[in-house]
Amino acid sequence: MKRKMKRAVSFLLAFCMILALAGCGKKKTGTDGPAPSTGSSTQTPGTTTQEPVIPEPELEPKAVVDPDDMEWGYENDGSNDYVHWYPDGDKLSDYYLMFEDGYLTIDDGGERTNMPMESENGHYVNSFEGDPAVDFVFLDNLTCYDLVGEQWYMSAIYEEAVASLTAGTFYCEAGDQWSFTFYDDGTYSLDFDGEVTEGQWWFNDACTICFMDDYGEAWIEVYYDTSSWEITGLEYVHEMYYPEA
Repeated sequence: MKRKMKRAVSFLLAFCMILALAGCGKKKTGTDGPAPSTGSSTQTPGTTTQEPVIPEPELEPKAVVDPDDMEWGYENDGSNDYVHWYPDGDKLSDYYLMFEDGYLTIDDGGERTNMPMESENGHYVNSFEGDPAVDFVFLDNLTCYDLVGEQWYMSAIYEEAVASLTAGTFYCEAGDQWSFTFYDDGTYSLDFDGEVTEGQWWFNDACTICFMDDYGEAWIEVYYDTSSWEITGLEYVHEMYYPEA
């Protein structure tokens, strides 16, 4: 009897130990790896999708100067040729344009083509359907862009205007104690009652000169001879300045 009791007790102790070991095994298995992070179940390695980078569209030049307000001008006194507009301002090019009221002349190595033109909402376009399409917008009196051909053109008046501007001193009509002198290196001097100011100048467009003074940027309005691009006068702070006679 005693032997049977010992066997029963031994069996019970062995059974309890098995249960205890089984419980420890389950607990260890549950903590064997790191807990998944929030949302990781929706992310699959190697399948991350990157949003495509869409470049910003390039803005087309806008019409600033109305073609009806442009003064086309001639190459020089006595010339029948209007001012030449060269692609990208390349004066060595044998291809250039000439604009006039109602017409565009294209000179390609001496061979000229004329096209009737019309102004339309600030654009200068061909008016005859049989001609190649062109669509010019003018950013100033020196620069235009053909939206069809995607080509910049610059007027040849720049050198003529600079030569005229730097040829001598401009004196104020109110008294020669005020004067402007512009130099072809891009500098100027302003003599105002004996007080001289110096700085940099540049053409903002054919009709406007900008210069730097002690207060920042200032503007001068430019007037030309009606038959050429010779500068005949400057207007600054409602005062007219004229070249030395």
